[in-house]
Amino acid sequence: MAHETILVVDALQDALAAKTILVSHSFNVLTASTGDEALNLLESERVGMVLSEYFLPGKMSGSALVARVRICYPPTSVMLMTKVRDQVLDPAIPLLVKPFTPNALIQKVEGLLVENRQIAESLKAAFAWNRAAKQDLDSIRRTLDDNVKHSRRDRCIRFCARIREPGAWVPTVLVAEDDEILRYSVCHFLISCGFRVLQGVDGFEALKLSREHDGNIDLILTDIRMPGLTGIELLEIIDIERPKTKVIVMTGEDVRLARQTVRKPFELDDLLAEMVGALIRQ
Repeated sequence: MAHETILVVDALQDALAAKTILVSHSFNVLTASTGDEALNLLESERVGMVLSEYFLPGKMSGSALVARVRICYPPTSVMLMTKVRDQVLDPAIPLLVKPFTPNALIQKVEGLLVENRQIAESLKAAFAWNRAAKQDLDSIRRTLDDNVKHSRRDRCIRFCARIREPGAWVPTVLVAEDDEILRYSVCHFLISCGFRVLQGVDGFEALKLSREHDGNIDLILTDIRMPGLTGIELLEIIDIERPKTKVIVMTGEDVRLARQTVRKPFELDDLLAEMVGALIRQ
């Protein structure tokens, strides 16, 4: 603790008296007479403790000063001095009653510095433990995510291989999307995976295809924002006319829907995983 810097905030005579005692015990000492002066020093100096008189000239009391120090400079210890024994003070702030002996001052200062250093070491150890724990959790989460991704991929591979087998059930998917490029990409991908695909350029065409299709439509994949008949309106009709059809909604909006949803932009493999999950779910 020797050579620790102490900032004494008090009237000049009292500050110099405290400085003499502290310097004799190898402390570095700075002095200030007001709270504003003390804060200016703290901006440029590394201080281990602020030792302040409670009653200071100016608008800032010693209590207000140490409160600012605790917020802005949390590693710095604080202590108040006062001649008024019955002064109502924050019990969490250490207090040294004037007049005090040199030994009382040194013991109090050294004790607080030791306590503050122990707290700092404990916090450092806690932060290090938390950091290590977070890294472990992140690693576990990445492993789980990878396992889930691989499991979904393997399930998709098995599913697509099965529907390509002779005589196998081939799911029929109705795609309703007004974005031509996205619609083409999705439909081309699903056909390459073995699906039977119907595609509508908007909600009205998708509804027409649904009504004209003689057979089951196992899943409808629709955007929610389309000209004319929106995806939500389309699904309200599909729910009545084809209640067994599974539904996945595509959207680039940050909205919460009661339907299974994929967020644009998406990877086609992720879309396939969602579709396979919906189709095999009872």
